[in-house]
Amino acid sequence: MPECRCGCQCDRKFGRGGVIPIVLQEELYGTYWNEGKDICVEVKKNAVVIHDDVENYGEYHKINYTNDGKTWRAACYWLGEDTKNPSTHVELVFTGNTQCTILLVKQKITIPCVRGQDYDYRFSY
Repeated sequence: MPECRCGCQCDRKFGRGGVIPIVLQEELYGTYWNEGKDICVEVKKNAVVIHDDVENYGEYHKINYTNDGKTWRAACYWLGEDTKNPSTHVELVFTGNTQCTILLVKQKITIPCVRGQDYDYRFSY
């Protein structure tokens, strides 16, 4: 794949047609916020934690990261669950490393989030 041509001297590679930057899994880690719903998600290598004031979505410590070449997904499981099946709890879909959509599987709810400051313990859960 071609090297970056933006003049920034980085070693980032680019995908199809030199347009889509390849995002590494480690670049997904951080906190993503939804302004309107007062909810955020912390994304770590071995954990995903959803924080809010309404419902305790819990912490997921079994994360299956997948990448189809343009979109990263993180399927979240309880410890001991079989990761061969789709998650029945939470799935995260990333657009680059700045946007994330939380999919609450059972509730069939999607919550768009944007990467921001670290979680500051403002919520009850």
